[in-house]
Amino acid sequence: MLEQHHLMQTGSWYVDDSGSPHAANEVDQSMNDFLLRYLGQLQLTVSEQGIQIIWHVETVSEDAVRRLIDCLFHLPSITPVHLKCYFHGWASERSSSPRSAARRLDDLLSLRGLDIAGSAFKTSRCVSDIPRAAKSISDGYELWHRTSGDFRKADASVLASLLPRVLIFSPSREDGTLVFSHIGTRSTAARVHGFRWASSALNKKSDETLPDNERYDKHVSSTYQAVHLSKKPAYDHVRALIHFDSDRDSIWVPFQRLVSPCTLHNGREAVMSLVIPTQDICVPFGRSPTTPPAA
Repeated sequence: MLEQHHLMQTGSWYVDDSGSPHAANEVDQSMNDFLLRYLGQLQLTVSEQGIQIIWHVETVSEDAVRRLIDCLFHLPSITPVHLKCYFHGWASERSSSPRSAARRLDDLLSLRGLDIAGSAFKTSRCVSDIPRAAKSISDGYELWHRTSGDFRKADASVLASLLPRVLIFSPSREDGTLVFSHIGTRSTAARVHGFRWASSALNKKSDETLPDNERYDKHVSSTYQAVHLSKKPAYDHVRALIHFDSDRDSIWVPFQRLVSPCTLHNGREAVMSLVIPTQDICVPFGRSPTTPPAA
């Protein structure tokens, strides 16, 4: 039976449906996916960096999870825990203590059997919430507020720091629809989809570049056009399930986003999107959020 001491010594184990641990070094690692996805086991690894727990939400043995939760509640509160689970795609979260990780494990069990409606969940936040957002978001909004989004009024060094992290959409010369005109090399989109995608996406609409784009465009990308028309910034929280054309597993990406109208150096109007991946979002995992009123 899994005991507290297993979580206090370096090593790696698979925990089966009876709550019993089996040393990972005694298991053929080519069986890892089979053990997690089909036999309902979870993988537990303890290192100097903390504890890592990997499992499949739909198939994991509830007895194994309950046994682990009980052990986590009795660990020292300073131990960080990395949770990595598969629920229609891989999701990764970090808990600052074993007790918070135990509560999160219990919460994620409730997702079993839940049929998610689509691949992107968004909640609009009030602009007045931005001071409590991630620092890069609040800094980006401060820049927009100070310059009215006009690049010609911004300090060159500030722009040089910002541009590698953002996406910029400009109206196409053909029909005025928004297309990618800049994809920062350090932007979340470039890091997730790769630099080859970034190069191929330039001068295309966002819904032409991503798999499963209809749902994503409806819930996430539609904000770009709304900001372009209103000339007002938008701040939102998003939990997106990102699909890939290759055999690569889908992944969940939670993020805060600031979308703001801007004027480029050539005087053309555009829309800038700054995305900061973070767990600190008001979007429940696997569920549609309740959207608060806009400012």
